[in-house]
Amino acid sequence: MTGAQIDLKYWVEHVAGVATAFAEVRIPLASATVGNNYAHAGLASIGLEVKCGALLTKITLTALGFTPDEVACFMETTAPQQVELTWHTATASKRARLSAQRRTKDHFDAQRLASGRHDVGVADVHYEEGNGKPGLLVELKGGDLFRQYGKAEQVSSRTLKIRTQRWMSEEARKYRPMILAEIEDHVRNEVLVGNETLRLFGAEHPSTWTAEKLKEIIDYVWKKAGLAPEQPVGDVELSPEVEVTWQRYLAGKDLVGELPPHTFRRHRALIKAAKGDDKDIAIRRKSRAVQPGAVGRQQCYDRRTEPAGELRKTVLCEVTAPAIIEELQWGLDFLETGKIPDSDDGGQRAARWIAFAAREGGRRHAAK
Repeated sequence: MTGAQIDLKYWVEHVAGVATAFAEVRIPLASATVGNNYAHAGLASIGLEVKCGALLTKITLTALGFTPDEVACFMETTAPQQVELTWHTATASKRARLSAQRRTKDHFDAQRLASGRHDVGVADVHYEEGNGKPGLLVELKGGDLFRQYGKAEQVSSRTLKIRTQRWMSEEARKYRPMILAEIEDHVRNEVLVGNETLRLFGAEHPSTWTAEKLKEIIDYVWKKAGLAPEQPVGDVELSPEVEVTWQRYLAGKDLVGELPPHTFRRHRALIKAAKGDDKDIAIRRKSRAVQPGAVGRQQCYDRRTEPAGELRKTVLCEVTAPAIIEELQWGLDFLETGKIPDSDDGGQRAARWIAFAAREGGRRHAAK
């Protein structure tokens, strides 16, 4: 246990006349395992992450006095409310990173103006900039979110609000200069997937999560955000009437005000079918306009950068997870039974978990 804050909310509701207890657990998985949230491995580590998350959940519930049957019920019936999937895009310099962030903002500003269209997935856009440090939060229809910012800037911020978001364990601090040097020019992309999308993909329980399924979800949200790279189109030719509409759009005309609504909808669909989904006449064209396909290609998950070499020790992955899982399983066995499992470390592990149980108000027989 690194000391990162794990939150638990507990309440009772009456369901069909029966008092039923509910618990909600929020786990900052990276901070609670490797002691920092500065960088991440790819989806290939999802199985290890799910295992660590399950053990942390069981430890949290057990330490607070839940019975084994209650813990088992929680694990079986749990339903994720939001899952954060994160990756970094490397750029050539800080200036290039800021330029990439501006292009993303311009793209979403245009999407927001067309959000009244049912097939535009953006609902609202929030942008903050303080001391030249931009941050973007996009609300998508259906409850998903997209967030983008410079993680290195958040880490080095001196404001109280941001300091709470850059918690780091003592063990991980020795890597801090190395991590900051690595991520200085990185754009941080975060897809926050809501339960509606998880249900859509049959990902309502963590046991169903695979790298392939979560990649499908990322691609789905990426497309909903209007960032899917332009797809090759077949031999679709525009009629002379629709070609005139397309040329007028390229000339910068405001077609929404010029064409009848039914004509505009028909022409828009035909142009997207012929030119690609990112050619949307509902989004007003400007000179030197940002091309959604270009933004999406640059910053998509497939173009991510992952920690390598010594930095692999700073993320939850195949290098770090086995020892973490062993430690968490040892602690869970102790909390469940009160018996100290075998260990050849001279009692250091037992001392850690006895102190943890006493500090967190664990079950009396485990804290003795």
